[in-house]
Amino acid sequence: GTHPFNLLPLWLPTMTPSSAKKIAPFIKTYNVDTSEFAAPPSTFHSFNDFFIRKLNPKARPIALGDTTAKIPADGRYLFFQDIS
Repeated sequence: GTHPFNLLPLWLPTMTPSSAKKIAPFIKTYNVDTSEFAAPPSTFHSFNDFFIRKLNPKARPIALGDTTAKIPADGRYLFFQDIS
């Protein structure tokens, strides 16, 4: 398996203050809705801070019902109603 220290070059750069300059372009490129943020983007000191940001409590209410998908992560999803 991969030793955790071998992964340092992959995630360490996202935790540095200089990585904060990647936040605004990411928000623009992926049309991230900043009104959902609990704090403004300018308060994030690194890309990692942005990645683990808190949301406003009412930003994404959990839908009720057995036929509704609940996905607790940012992303874009593709669903197929019938895969038979």
